Amino acid sequence: MKCVKCQAENKLKDRQANKGKCHQCQHPITFDPKLSDSFTDPFFAKMLTALSVNASLYFTPLQLAYFFNARKHKSRWLWPGFVSLGLAILFLFIGAWPLTFLFIFAAIALWLPPVRRLLRAQFPPPLKAEPKDVLQWLQRWEQNNGKVAKLLPPPAQPALPASVSKEVSAYSFDRAVICDRDEVAHFLIANNFHFENNCAVLSINGYPQSIFSTVLEMLHRNPQLKVYALHDASPVGVQLVHRLRTTPRWFAESQGLAIYDLGLLPRQVMKRSMFVLQNATFAKQAKSLPDTVRSTLQADEIKWLEDGKMVELESLAPMTLLKLLRDGIAKSRMPEDDGALIMVGDSGYYGGSDMSVYSVDSFG
Repeated sequence: MKCVKCQAENKLKDRQANKGKCHQCQHPITFDPKLSDSFTDPFFAKMLTALSVNASLYFTPLQLAYFFNARKHKSRWLWPGFVSLGLAILFLFIGAWPLTFLFIFAAIALWLPPVRRLLRAQFPPPLKAEPKDVLQWLQRWEQNNGKVAKLLPPPAQPALPASVSKEVSAYSFDRAVICDRDEVAHFLIANNFHFENNCAVLSINGYPQSIFSTVLEMLHRNPQLKVYALHDASPVGVQLVHRLRTTPRWFAESQGLAIYDLGLLPRQVMKRSMFVLQNATFAKQAKSLPDTVRSTLQADEIKWLEDGKMVELESLAPMTLLKLLRDGIAKSRMPEDDGALIMVGDSGYYGGSDMSVYSVDSFG
């Protein structure tokens, strides 16, 4: 196993002789698969580098946990191809030509990316490690290698509102991204999404609290505002547009406002290889969905939710989530020309106003 500091190779006897340290530079070795762990220091280091895109993007603790699991599952559909190839060689030696060609064909098919994607979609991966376990491993890593700079702390809510100048508050945004969870809004703001895309970023719960009221007033002043809803594929998440449309402090009184539901919607994730959570609480919540929300969902989406399933936004890696949001905003600029945006609501669904509600039908 290589040392992450000096790249020296450390065999088991070297690690034992140096009490878990590199024999060359004495840097502590954090994870040893020969003793108690199922992965190595280089694996963990490469995982952190890939997640943060070479330390250029911030990420949440939950994104770290999901990404760790994704890396552990990365090659799980490669080994059937190797097994098929091995069987093909075996049958070749015994002269069973039909079976030889059959397993050669199977090996080639199993190595094709479209086939692997199909298999991953049909058999969603389970979580090999719980988030709390991944965070404990991270603590061990940081003890030996220093703090991970791009890991976001929990979103903080300052006790006092921030002071915003009159010049700034007189300005308004043309776009606003509203998230169903504070952590996602915190992630977008930390990665400067609001600056780079000239849009406000808020959570439905009022994050960031210090400027929330001021920014919301600014949004209400713009008759050309476009709103983008970003949420989990869950019973609570799919209600985000409905809450924005019917809650007085949000946009219940707004006329002519376009809302774009960027997801995650069940139809965006049902046939993909995603980490699906499932429990009875989600099923109970799904069965209590308002009729106005049900009318925007397809029958198979409702069944998926009522089966107690959900997919969290933070199961998407930082780069993927940012791309999803950028692409959704880009497509919204001409929805009449882009089949990826579909109308999911009208005045009958959303309280008698002339609001338009669109949904991105797919992503990624």
